[in-house]
Amino acid sequence: MCTIGAINLDDGNYYLFKNKDFGLLNFDEHLISDPSMFGVSGVENFAATDDSEAVFSGLSIGANEHGLLCCNAHVSFTPANGRNYDILVEIA
Repeated sequence: MCTIGAINLDDGNYYLFKNKDFGLLNFDEHLISDPSMFGVSGVENFAATDDSEAVFSGLSIGANEHGLLCCNAHVSFTPANGRNYDILVEIA
C-alpha cells in the first residue's frame, strides 16, 4: 500500500511525498524537471514481478507550474497487458 500526502508549511511552501512499496532490489528514481513541471517516474514492477529492470510508466508524483500537486496510490496492476495509471498523473 502506498502512503501519499502534502504538508503546507507556515511560510507558504509545501512538501509533497509518496512512498513506494515494492520489492525492487536495485532501483534508481527517475526525476523529470523542466520550467513547467517536476515529477518522479512511476514503475510497473512490483514485488511479485521480475525486478531485473524497472519499467517506467508516466509520473508517480509531480507538480506543475500552476501549483497542481498530483500523485497516485495503486497497489496492483491489472490487466497484465494494460497500462497503469501513472500516465494520468503525467497528463494532469
